[in-house]
Amino acid sequence: MFAPKSVLITGTNRSLGLALVRQLLELASPPNHIFACCRTPHNAEELKCVANENPSVIVMKLDPGWLAKEIGGGIGPTPPEESAKALLKVFATGTEAHQGDFYTHQGEQLPF
Repeated sequence: MFAPKSVLITGTNRSLGLALVRQLLELASPPNHIFACCRTPHNAEELKCVANENPSVIVMKLDPGWLAKEIGGGIGPTPPEESAKALLKVFATGTEAHQGDFYTHQGEQLPF
């Protein structure tokens, strides 16, 4: 049975991402935390409604940093693995109090 404790979904302001959030909430044992990430959470009206009705949905905007990745010629200073490891620390401390916040991969809260 699929019963994760926490889930991160990107692109949750519409379409597939928003549908995944809703489907997870309908599970017999929904996750304790659903980190619903999108570029413009302040414009994600449907997602905000879902989050208001379900305290386990935490809407966030994340900045993974300038990544050293193949598509960008590998010139970014942050390896993807390093960014992912740091973002996991951000999620580990995420609660309903972080609703709508914007964080860097280093856990720094940015103005939004």
